[in-house]
Amino acid sequence: MTPINESDGEDAIFFEEYNRYPGTKFGGFPNCIQHGHNLDGFVFQIGSEEKPNWMWADNGIAYFNKDESGDWVFECQFY
Repeated sequence: MTPINESDGEDAIFFEEYNRYPGTKFGGFPNCIQHGHNLDGFVFQIGSEEKPNWMWADNGIAYFNKDESGDWVFECQFY
């Protein structure tokens, strides 16, 4: 991150790209709307986004986890 932080304008470009799609991501930590999401088995989340014309009710985010038995677990949070 040092080269980005020390370069004029590069930090703005980085954070613009990083924040472009805050609702959809694979891995990492979930971006929760209403309350903390269960981190155990978190795989990915899909957010409501204009570009693909997709909406989970009131601008929500759907979270997909796998439990210990390998079954998919789904949760959705809304604004």
